[in-house]
Amino acid sequence: MTEKISTLVEAGNASAGPPLGPALGPLPVNIGEVVNEINERTSGFEGMEVPVDVEVDEETGEFTVEVGTPPTAALLRDKAGIDKGSGEPNTVKIANMPLKDMFDIAEMKMNDLVALDTRGAVKEVLGTAQSMGLLIDNKEPREVQQEIDDGKYDAVFAGDEELPDEAMGGEIDEEAAKQQLEELEAEREAEAEEEEEDEAEEGEDEEEAAEDEETEEEDEAEEGEDEQ
Repeated sequence: MTEKISTLVEAGNASAGPPLGPALGPLPVNIGEVVNEINERTSGFEGMEVPVDVEVDEETGEFTVEVGTPPTAALLRDKAGIDKGSGEPNTVKIANMPLKDMFDIAEMKMNDLVALDTRGAVKEVLGTAQSMGLLIDNKEPREVQQEIDDGKYDAVFAGDEELPDEAMGGEIDEEAAKQQLEELEAEREAEAEEEEEDEAEEGEDEEEAAEDEETEEEDEAEEGEDEQ
């Protein structure tokens, strides 16, 4: 009988501590050997979290390690050299990447994606790039998806043509992008505060109107009593 443990580990830096240690502790397996194999097999994804499956034979202590690939967004961040995607992906672009990177990531993720072929896998990766505020050869990823549909890169998919390693259009000024994001965030906060103030004023106006109406009713009641 085998026990399967599925977890995320920091690539190249797994240890006998949590989450692996406590899960493997009750099993007749050499934890150090498991950790060493995981670190060796994940070293290429250093700095990222990687999904790992460890199967242990509960009688013999023999084990197998299956290493997955990091999420597409993590691979894009690593390739682009950024910490996170854009908070305003439709407005602020934070990096310009070569199309070749999309092909490389699609190849790595092929077994994890919904796509049935490389063409579909590349388009899926482009979809993630779009949501992160990335440009591909200085174009919107959705534009590149359309170019794929139009057959522009058929020779690349056929293996008859290679893509350049560097992105066309040059690099994006990361500091300027960060400043633009900060300005947009400040604008949103100011708008939110203004909305709160307007709502508070409306509430006060409604309260005053209710008090005036109550006063009018009291005055009418007093007039009725006087007439009687």
